[in-house]
Amino acid sequence: MIEVEEEYSIEVNLVSEKSTSTTCPLCRVKN
Repeated sequence: MIEVEEEYSIEVNLVSEKSTSTTCPLCRVKN
């Protein structure tokens, strides 16, 4: 994934997988 980021000059944010299905990735509000 990091190689793709560098190749296409995009930003990738690495986050913990904990609660990712219940937390909004943009505002961090839990549903």
